[in-house]
Amino acid sequence: MELEVVEVEPMPVASVTRRTPVEEIGPAMAEAFGAVMTAIDSRGLTPAGPPLAWYPESMVEGQPLLMVIAVPIDADVAELDGVDVQTLPGGKVATATHVGPYAELGATYGAIAAAIGERGLRLAGGPREIYVDDPDVTLQDELRTRIEFPVAG
Repeated sequence: MELEVVEVEPMPVASVTRRTPVEEIGPAMAEAFGAVMTAIDSRGLTPAGPPLAWYPESMVEGQPLLMVIAVPIDADVAELDGVDVQTLPGGKVATATHVGPYAELGATYGAIAAAIGERGLRLAGGPREIYVDDPDVTLQDELRTRIEFPVAG
């Protein structure tokens, strides 16, 4: 895993926010992405980038997880039926790409956290997972997920 520290631009997205138990994250994400894509498709729009999940709160074991499921859209879209239109913040992020099944993301999260500490950086917000590949057409062992942690320092 190679960690990079880069600046990302603010990102306009169509999104829905869900609070769900960790063990139900898969079905909750599927429902949420379905809602977002339905709203985008109903307007004849095309996503402006790969879908993502943003976790704005700290993850606490045993507690439901707050997640924002989002798809990038053009900045000139002001509203969509049934979903939120918002801009995710930009700024400095520590980022690395996980290759493999989503079930193994935890190991990459651990490696990123260790690398952030080794570089003397501080976490400045919750992580984003950007799903580079479509799991319907890409083998699980080849799925790429870019993980971004906002950092300071």
